[in-house]
Amino acid sequence: MLEVGAEPGCLDAVHDLIAAVARDPQVSEDVRIRFETAAMEILANIIEHGAAEQPVLLSLTVAVRDRWLRGEFSDDAPPAMLDPEMFEMPDPLADRGRGLAIATHLLDQFQYIRENDRNVWRLGVQLPAEKS
Repeated sequence: MLEVGAEPGCLDAVHDLIAAVARDPQVSEDVRIRFETAAMEILANIIEHGAAEQPVLLSLTVAVRDRWLRGEFSDDAPPAMLDPEMFEMPDPLADRGRGLAIATHLLDQFQYIRENDRNVWRLGVQLPAEKS
């Protein structure tokens, strides 16, 4: 588990945590890349939108369980105002607005909820079936 301030300087710590968990032999390079890219897009949104006005404390857990690479961000920012359009790719000429669309496309599971005055972002990528 990692607890840090949600600011650009936390990117390395998040990369390191994901890399450490992704050393599990069940996690293929493809799964790691999908998960890490999605996690960084979600983190960028937390930093840009949640921590824009005030300091935000962020926690992240990442684990391999039951044939899944799972992660959970939790932050104390104000509630995220998610619009369904945020999960669709914007016009090709748009200069922003792709982060959550990319993240949800790469993930097999994604959930955002508000729980106990915290934003909770759950993400998962299913691991490939074991070869027999």
